[in-house]
Amino acid sequence: LAARAVIRISPTDGEDSARAFLQGLVTNDVTGELPVYAALLSAQGKHLFDFLVWADGEDLLLDCEADLADELVRRLSLYRLRRKLS
Repeated sequence: LAARAVIRISPTDGEDSARAFLQGLVTNDVTGELPVYAALLSAQGKHLFDFLVWADGEDLLLDCEADLADELVRRLSLYRLRRKLS
């Protein structure tokens, strides 16, 4: 388990939702029953990251490879735009 990392996606405003943010980005339905296995693909459909998505209240936890965690956070922050998520 030392090779795994957990990334937390938290809404900082009651109007935003971590589930709505991830729903259009990943390969699995995160609005339904969790946990689920999902992946983030490039615009061309190539595999970039895979992870497990868990719910923790309104927050989502992404269980991913520790070596790729920083890059996954960077990639997701590109899509965050004006959403109030941390």
